[in-house]
Amino acid sequence: MKGASSACDDRIASAVPAKFRSAWDRLRPAGRIDVDALIGHEDGVWTKSATLTCKGLDVRFDKFPYPVTQLTGLVTVRDDRAFSNDVRGRIGPRQIQCQFDMPIKPKPTDGRLPEPFRFQCQTDDAIPIDEALLSSLTPRGATQTG
Repeated sequence: MKGASSACDDRIASAVPAKFRSAWDRLRPAGRIDVDALIGHEDGVWTKSATLTCKGLDVRFDKFPYPVTQLTGLVTVRDDRAFSNDVRGRIGPRQIQCQFDMPIKPKPTDGRLPEPFRFQCQTDDAIPIDEALLSSLTPRGATQTG
């Protein structure tokens, strides 16, 4: 399945299967992406992989909803993990470069340890301590204190 320059918007969000909706809601993507996905079934086992090419994607992670904008780069999803060696974008007025390798499923609730993850991000200069940053210190939907 391929989708060239697909728009991530409310119309697409409403079509996301319920099983994957929580992951969508955690990031709230908006912008354009190319999608190249492969789903297979062999010997009773489903396999899935995808390559996402970000073309100016904006996201707001629910635990730290600071606006990250204009993301470009390649994200690979395989074996229930998402990873990238070079995604670039903007945080406020600053350019960023990110690398990550993380599970795409929520952490287990049966007492097992969550899957390990790696996330690195660096900017071209200091991020200003402004209202956008301070309000992002509280996860989306949580009550601010103090």
